[in-house]
Amino acid sequence: MQIWKFNIPVYDFLVKMPIGARILSSGVQGDEIMVWALVDPDPSVEEVIRRLPVYGTGHEIAKSDQGLPFISTVFMGPLVFHVFDGGENGSS
Repeated sequence: MQIWKFNIPVYDFLVKMPIGARILSSGVQGDEIMVWALVDPDPSVEEVIRRLPVYGTGHEIAKSDQGLPFISTVFMGPLVFHVFDGGENGSS
């Protein structure tokens, strides 16, 4: 097992990861929101799309995202964001 870093694209929140990746935390590196996950580094492990929605403090959370597992809160200067785990293939 290894810990890998993944960027959360702000335009769709979809991240390609090895199947079975276990999200450990999220944070900011440079000017991007990242997540760190425990993964099986074997290149034969199938990759899946994982949806990781991000919401700013005070922003409305979509009904479909309410109840998703919370990963963590990240700070980008004066902005504060909250990262959730939408699960593999976008379904928790």
